[in-house]
Amino acid sequence: MPDLHKFGIMPRTPQKGECFDSYEPRKYGCISVDGERIDAILSKLDEIEFFWHSVDVCGMGIAYCGITLISPTSAKKMIDILPHDEAFISLIKLLERAISQDKFVIHYGL
Repeated sequence: MPDLHKFGIMPRTPQKGECFDSYEPRKYGCISVDGERIDAILSKLDEIEFFWHSVDVCGMGIAYCGITLISPTSAKKMIDILPHDEAFISLIKLLERAISQDKFVIHYGL
C-alpha cells in the first residue's frame, strides 16, 4: 500500500491554543495524495509558511510526518507551485474551494 498524505477542509478556523494532534481524516472529508508525488515537490513546499499542529507554531514547509494547518494565504501559494496534472487536480480543487470559503486546510502527513 502506498504512503498517502491526506488533505481536508476545516469547518472553522483553528484558534490560538487549540492543538490538532489526532488523526481524523474522515472528520474533514480528506482526499489522498500519493507520498511520492508530495516528495517530488517537497523542496518547493519548504518555501511556504505553514502551521504545525496549531496556529501557535509556524514555520517553512509542511509537517511531513505530522499535521499541517494550511491558511488560505498559504493555500494560494501552494496552488502556484503544484503541478497541474492528474495527480494533483483533486488537491488543487480542494485548495481552491477552501480559499473561496476562506477556510483552513488540514494535512495529515505520513
